[in-house]
Amino acid sequence: MKKVKLNLGCGADVRLGYINVDVRPGDHIMQANAFEITQDNQTVEVEEIIALNLIQYAGLGQLGAILKNWTDILLPEGTITIQAPDYELVMNHVVTGRLNIHQANELLF
Repeated sequence: MKKVKLNLGCGADVRLGYINVDVRPGDHIMQANAFEITQDNQTVEVEEIIALNLIQYAGLGQLGAILKNWTDILLPEGTITIQAPDYELVMNHVVTGRLNIHQANELLF
């Protein structure tokens, strides 16, 4: 079986050597909902999942199901890398005047 790496919610961050997945179409992007990605066939094994600045778009009630789904398709020795913004830090910067609300919005979404 072929081992693959997934770059979920890639946006413009298209990476060589990865299956790049996003809801928006683009060059070298598989158009799909990264929260609902499944392994429909047994011809590939997922060895790595990266989800950078994606998880904040999920509802709190969805997080458990999303993470279970991702771990279900991942090889036992595989890795998942999740990066999300630090909401508390960003809001503290807004309150103290280091960021305006538009800058905060750019960082969070």
